[in-house]
Amino acid sequence: MGWRTRDPAVDDRLAVPVLQRRQDPGPARHADSRPVDLAGVRRRCCTNDAPRHLHLDRAATQPAHLAKELATLDQLSGGKVELGLGVGWLEEEFDALGVPWERRGARNDEYIEAMRTLWSGPEVEFHGEFVDFPKVTCSPRPVQASIPILVGGDSDVAIRRAARLADGYFPGEGDADRLAALITRVRHAADAAGRDPDSIEINAMFGQHIKDPAVGVEKFIELGVGRAMVPAFFFAGPGGLDRMDQFAEIALAAAS
Repeated sequence: MGWRTRDPAVDDRLAVPVLQRRQDPGPARHADSRPVDLAGVRRRCCTNDAPRHLHLDRAATQPAHLAKELATLDQLSGGKVELGLGVGWLEEEFDALGVPWERRGARNDEYIEAMRTLWSGPEVEFHGEFVDFPKVTCSPRPVQASIPILVGGDSDVAIRRAARLADGYFPGEGDADRLAALITRVRHAADAAGRDPDSIEINAMFGQHIKDPAVGVEKFIELGVGRAMVPAFFFAGPGGLDRMDQFAEIALAAAS
């Protein structure tokens, strides 16, 4: 059980159209690209203040470009990058980038395979439906053998994607009963895909448990959650840092 504190996550959008046909299904997101304290990432301790997790909708991005960006960041951070991927919900963003909206799930899956191929060695090739390249060298390669990829979602397709491709599963579900059902589905899907279910780390978001962190942590441990994520807005307002420290002290004591 590897509970960690203060491993911030950052989100990314290339552009957010003003007029949208769909409503964002998740928290508010921003189209800014913020400076990263890479010196902070290099400190291998639980109090670093630079990003560890990147959450992206990236079926609209050229995979070789993203693979090189991530590998470079992994080198600069000393091997601390993890990638959270979504297939995308904002059709207008795909339109702006000239990428077909249709079959974005299949495109996303192949992009993952292509990136992992680029990270795997000095001379690699890939031949797929959406990505095709002869033998190439993409440098630098990650410090890690391969950058861990987290997949979320609760649809049957998302569950199967996590079971086939993901190093971690993050459904963004805070309700314990619904989370338990999703974890069971992922484990069954991993079995069906010929994978060890324990090889997929379960990530969960603190929700109603915020009122009693100790109970929340104990419930997560019972469900097999390997990492709990805490939204920063829980501590917004006066005294937020003090409340965050109190929360961390209680949660880590319950996890020890």
